[in-house]
Order: sequence, then C-alpha cells, then structure tokens
Amino acid sequence: MTTKDRNDITPDNSVDFVEQKLRDIFDVVPVSIQPLKGHVDQNFLVEIDNAKFVFKLKEMKEGIFIEEFKSQIRFMMFLNGNGFVTPTIIPTLNGQMYHQEGGIIHADFHDSNIILLSQPRHKDPKGKYGIIDYGETIASLFLFDVAITVSYFMMISTLDDFIERGACVLAGYLSKRSMSTGEKKAFFVCVCAAYCRELVLCNKDFHVQGRQNEYLMTSMATGWPQLKKLRTHPEEFHAVFEKVLDIGE
Repeated sequence: MTTKDRNDITPDNSVDFVEQKLRDIFDVVPVSIQPLKGHVDQNFLVEIDNAKFVFKLKEMKEGIFIEEFKSQIRFMMFLNGNGFVTPTIIPTLNGQMYHQEGGIIHADFHDSNIILLSQPRHKDPKGKYGIIDYGETIASLFLFDVAITVSYFMMISTLDDFIERGACVLAGYLSKRSMSTGEKKAFFVCVCAAYCRELVLCNKDFHVQGRQNEYLMTSMATGWPQLKKLRTHPEEFHAVFEKVLDIGE
C-alpha cells in the first residue's frame, strides 16, 4: 500500500503489479519493465521477446467514462486506417481493446446465498457449492462486489472481531485476483457504502412489513454498531486491511 493521500486517484502501481497484470490480461512474461513519465495516467515501457510496448494504466475517475475511452480507441483506429501513425492497440486475451476493472457482478453475495451441496457435482472444489439469488446482478465494478461481500461477512461477526473477519474474506479474494491502487484507495469507502445500503434497505423493509423478521433484525442489530465503529475509528479498519491489501501488490 502506498503512502500517498487517499484522495489522490492518480495510478501509483508497482512494477510487480504491472507484471502480474501482463500475465493475467495478455498471458505474457515481460523481459523488463521500466516506468515512464505520465500526467494523470501511469505508463510502463515493457519488453517482450525483443519487442517493446507501452503499458498504460488509467483510473476511471469522475469525468472520464469507459465510453469516452472507447471513443479514443476508435479515433486512433480511424486515423491509423487512413495512413496516420498512431499507437497500435494490442488486444487482450479475450479480444478486447482495453481491460477494465469491472463486469457482471452478483452484488448480493453472502453466506445465505451460498449453498453447500451434499453431493458435489464434480471433483473441482467449486463443485461443492451452489450460488443463488441473482436479483441484484448488474454490470458494475468488481470493487463493489467484493466490498459488498466483505461487508456482509463482517455483519455476521461480533463487534470485537468483525474487522478481522472481513480481512480474511478479502485475503481469500486477493488470492484469486489482484486489486489496483485505485481500488485499494476506494475500498474503505465502498465497504462503508455497502453497510449503509444494507442497513437503509433493512430499515425500510422492517417498517414496511410491520413485523419481526429475524433476517432484518440480525443485520440491523450488528450492522449499526459496526458502522458507527468504522465511522469513529477508521484507523482500526485501515490497520488491519492495509496489511492484507499489501498482499495484492
């Protein structure tokens, strides 16, 4: 985790992070990676099999949306097709002209939506589990999905250990997918937002239903005190989670 201001969303990723992304996105092992100067993005000179490329990292911040980025790519391709010299975009493994930190997310992934099967479908560990409830599924950032998931597993924990429990969930996630610097910086805010979303919806449903609901009562009973602790003592969250987030570097 870098020591930069949390509000600074300029990319600040390490060479190791870039190397891992090159493996994940392009399935290549670079010979060398050298940082280059950049303004609001981060650039690296990458050498692969005696060829050199520029690997660009850009945060999707306010005022810069994915459709605008697509327009930039289309414009470069148009100019290139008409004889002008422009950067050549190298497609990713899945044939895309860019890689973004988002896609289809479940948005409601918690213990009640994970089913342990009595008879596994196949030998792969994933065959032991089933996932249900796709009513919240949406195209969004992967960051939101993991923040929602972490918040849910924190809510079913006690006030004494909910931060550590959430960190364990994140550690498992990071064993399968690394997070960008921008995602790490926004993670705490997204977890708090996930708490707010769940608690506000639970409060609404509780009053609308006008009756005792064990599911709603459980979330509200643990969620509000935990959210208050996150608000009044955020340093406790950062002290635990930043150790875990460093794993993703």
